[in-house]
Amino acid sequence: MKQLCSQFHTPGVIVRVYSQAEQVVQSTNQRVQSAQDIVSGLRKDGVLTGPPFSQPIDFVYFNFWHYDGRTSKHGAFMGGADFVQWHGNYPMVEKTIELKAMAAELRREHGRPK
Repeated sequence: MKQLCSQFHTPGVIVRVYSQAEQVVQSTNQRVQSAQDIVSGLRKDGVLTGPPFSQPIDFVYFNFWHYDGRTSKHGAFMGGADFVQWHGNYPMVEKTIELKAMAAELRREHGRPK
């Protein structure tokens, strides 16, 4: 990929963008892991049952990692700060709050607070 980038950008720009992108990947992966822990915890505790994509929270989590997380990572490697922030990180933060609220509601419904 760097070879392709070198057709349009200087080596210094490529090194900077890739270095920053690796940091975005790490922070994005941490956010995804936290969200996955929420959903996995619900399944482990028997609060979230049924096949995948049978509950609204499944869709929120899927969009979180598949769309928002991947958009953030891809945007970082393309030097697209707007995609990292407004199409990646912002929706991930928003969905984190939504996932936590949904998880709390599911736990209340099942009498299993955490």
